[in-house]
Amino acid sequence: MLFQVEPALEGVADRLDLLSHRLRGLASQAHPHLSFTVGSMTALALRDNELGGILAHYSTHHTSPEQLPLLYGEFHRTLAPGGLLPAGHAEDDEYLRLRPTQAYGGHPVSYESHLLPAERIAEPLSRAGLVITTRLVQEPDEGARRTVATFLARKPERPSRHSGCHVPEPGGVFMSNRPTGQRTWRRRSTP
Repeated sequence: MLFQVEPALEGVADRLDLLSHRLRGLASQAHPHLSFTVGSMTALALRDNELGGILAHYSTHHTSPEQLPLLYGEFHRTLAPGGLLPAGHAEDDEYLRLRPTQAYGGHPVSYESHLLPAERIAEPLSRAGLVITTRLVQEPDEGARRTVATFLARKPERPSRHSGCHVPEPGGVFMSNRPTGQRTWRRRSTP
């Protein structure tokens, strides 16, 4: 469980820190055989090549686009060779910066969310040295507002001589349209 406090949130940092530690306590009670840590995703207190996987599903969209290379670089550093990174991110056709003031139920909130085109999410993943093996673009269900881009990336078994360079992804995007509630996947060519 990782939480990152952006400088723009300094006014609520104490409350977020308290919430993070409470969540850590609840997780530890529910799963005493596992270890939970609160920290920054851009500076993980872990050794190089320590993790077999990192789940970053809807956990990076609060990170500004300028910070994504640092974030994905840290994920690359801590993943063991062959380690996997499933990452889901709400996307938009163009960069969209949201600053909601109310959460579900009308509760007041103060945070930023950065919605990016799938390409702008894929680029820093590849530049960090992670290989994108799968990209799913799921169109919104009825009543939903956002398209979701999900990536499965892995750290290569051996360092690539192209590390730090853009690695082209496989030729295709899988999309889901679910107007009937059933998932149907189709392959779409990429330019």
